[in-house]
Amino acid sequence: MVKKSKKYVPALLLILTIILSSIVYYANTVIASQTENETFNEKITVDDPNLNTYFDDIKVESSEGVSEEAIEPSPQAKLKLVEPSKIQILGDYPPTELWNLDLSDYHYQASFYNYVYTNYKFKPNANGEIYIDIVAREVNGKTTYLYYSLYDENGREILNVNLGAYSRWDTTRRIYGLNSNQSYYFKFYKPNDGKKIEISGKIYH
Repeated sequence: MVKKSKKYVPALLLILTIILSSIVYYANTVIASQTENETFNEKITVDDPNLNTYFDDIKVESSEGVSEEAIEPSPQAKLKLVEPSKIQILGDYPPTELWNLDLSDYHYQASFYNYVYTNYKFKPNANGEIYIDIVAREVNGKTTYLYYSLYDENGREILNVNLGAYSRWDTTRRIYGLNSNQSYYFKFYKPNDGKKIEISGKIYH
């Protein structure tokens, strides 16, 4: 009987090895899956595409004294549905008309290869603030950079923000330090790399 049991020792060792290998493989798969999900769920960044700035205190400040930061959107803002007739299509040229944000939010959408402008200008609130929601994606899931610039009513660029190199973006920005007596407009743009971005969102007080 002893000799027979010895014959089974290599087989038992083989089975144990297979079981241990399976456990290690499963653990590595779980870790890899978690890492992939964390990467997929990363929010946009400012200036450094490897740094998550969705809820932190990193800010962009221009030489004009205008600043912007990523903020957490309110749950109500994400749940609100918008009638298609109230959505503005962004344009190829700087705007000439003014949209009154005190009367209604400005909802926008567009798709572009190079750049688009808001088709209206906007005055900030009494505190010199404008808020903007940006939801965008590269249509084929490819990685590219997305930027936005803010211009004053005279066409001077007073703020430029790099939203990072991703295939999708979902962020709310607070822009402050603006002159409440002036109007401003936005330009969204990307590198001339043949990739296409679909973008939508809201501008509001």
